[in-house]
Amino acid sequence: MNKFKALLLSLLAGVALTLLVQGLAHADRNAVSQAVIYRTVVVGGTDILPADITPSLTASAFRLTITLEGAPSVVDVKITDGASPFTTSLNSGNALAVGQLHTFVLGAPDTLDFNLQCQSGTTVTLILDEILDGAL
Repeated sequence: MNKFKALLLSLLAGVALTLLVQGLAHADRNAVSQAVIYRTVVVGGTDILPADITPSLTASAFRLTITLEGAPSVVDVKITDGASPFTTSLNSGNALAVGQLHTFVLGAPDTLDFNLQCQSGTTVTLILDEILDGAL
C-alpha cells in the first residue's frame, strides 16, 4: 500500500509541477497582439486584415479596439469555418462615430477564422489582441 501511495503522490506532484510550469510560461503573456492597423484607408466591403486570423488556443477571446477617421461606418466581423462564411455587425449594426474609441470583445474558438470589414470607405486605426488568460 505504501508503494501505491508513493507512486500516486509522485504522479500528482508531476502533474502539479507541469501545470505550474505551463502557467508560468504564459504568466507574462495574458494577451497576444494579432493585428495593428494604423490610419489605413479601407474600401467598403473589403477585408481590413491582410489575412483571416485564427485563434491560437481552443477557447480564446479577441479584444478589438478601433477608431475611424473621415467617415462613420458600420464595422462587420466576417467569421468562417472554412466552408460557410457568416458576417455580423458590431455596435448593434450602428455606424461607429468618427474620432471615438470603441472596444469590443468577441469569443473566438480555434475552429473559426475571423476578419473585419467596414460597410463604407473610411480610415481605420485598430488593435486586435487575442486574450489568453481571462484578462479582458
